[in-house]
Amino acid sequence: LEVVGGHALPTSFILSSQDTGARTIVSTRHGVRELGVEHFSKSVKRAFAEQEDLGKLCWCHLESRQAPDQMLSMAECWRRLCSEGNSSLAESARTLRPLSLEVARPTYGPEALMPLLRRCDYVFFSQEFMAGNQESLLGKDEPVVVDKEEWKQKDAIRCLRALRKKMGSTEAVWVCLWGKEGAFALDVDNGNEYYEPAVEVERVVESAHAGDAFIAAFIHSTCRRPGDVAYALRAGNAVAGRKVQQVGFGDLQKGLLGVDEEE
Repeated sequence: LEVVGGHALPTSFILSSQDTGARTIVSTRHGVRELGVEHFSKSVKRAFAEQEDLGKLCWCHLESRQAPDQMLSMAECWRRLCSEGNSSLAESARTLRPLSLEVARPTYGPEALMPLLRRCDYVFFSQEFMAGNQESLLGKDEPVVVDKEEWKQKDAIRCLRALRKKMGSTEAVWVCLWGKEGAFALDVDNGNEYYEPAVEVERVVESAHAGDAFIAAFIHSTCRRPGDVAYALRAGNAVAGRKVQQVGFGDLQKGLLGVDEEE
């Protein structure tokens, strides 16, 4: 346990439209600070120490809430603890224990995030983040290259390409969720691009946490089939599609059944 300040527990309220499934979120931290690097380090060390009881520690996922330097310190802490005292693990940490990051809000621009992005194996960008930085990534007058595959002209994949051009190659996969248009991904190392259309639904019941459901399914599927980005995108969209059609998280894993049947 750790004293984190504040005068009450953080709270969030979600107002959801019965007609459209759109939501408004009202939240406050009541003065409670965000997770710190020191607390994160202690938690990871404890998780490693308790693997026999809790299970193998195989993945770390971070949500970019704090300043980039704080998030970078957490990423470096994970890398260090994964490889500590094990030289062979240090060489293959990316394969054995991946690090992923969710970038949801356009609070910080791509340039400020680049050192952090270089430390991550997988990065999930929201539509809000990419749309908010689209002009700085693409420029006002950049022509759209015509391609027979329409999805390759979409803003999401164009922004991912532009970000790769700015940052350079790194061993990572970047994913961008774009609502009804689906999910886009770019292998930053080799330039391979992927796309999976969103699941068509008759009615949106609750859109809250659909992105979280996508990321969870993507990570789960990648653990099952490392390196198969197309499969992970299909799994993510299938589970997210199921999530928006129901309230809560019950039986979301059933969304994966159809994905496996397609194989």
